[in-house]
Amino acid sequence: MLRYTDVYMLYAEALYHTNNQAGALEIINKVRIRVGLPELTSAAISSADSFTDVLLKERRREFCFENQRWWDLVRTDKAFDVMKKFLSRYDIADNLSSKDQYFYPIPERETNVSGIR
Repeated sequence: MLRYTDVYMLYAEALYHTNNQAGALEIINKVRIRVGLPELTSAAISSADSFTDVLLKERRREFCFENQRWWDLVRTDKAFDVMKKFLSRYDIADNLSSKDQYFYPIPERETNVSGIR
């Protein structure tokens, strides 16, 4: 099941990556205004990295306890860095040594069918 706000924020991400920064900012601001937060200015999303950070922060707040954060981090390729930082607080950051660790393995029967190794 998807929430309307989830689709709306994914649409904002798609707009941003198709060079419609104003449209993406408008959507994010609608979500922020709905919950009583102040609007963001275009200076807050001056680059692709800053936009991704803003969007991830908004999605983290909006979908708290809905198990979406991990998939957002993997989709934006930020999971490794975020998890390293998180695990370093507990002195276990060395347990995560490669970005490959957060992808699920492909079952052998599927690689046999496709012929890709």
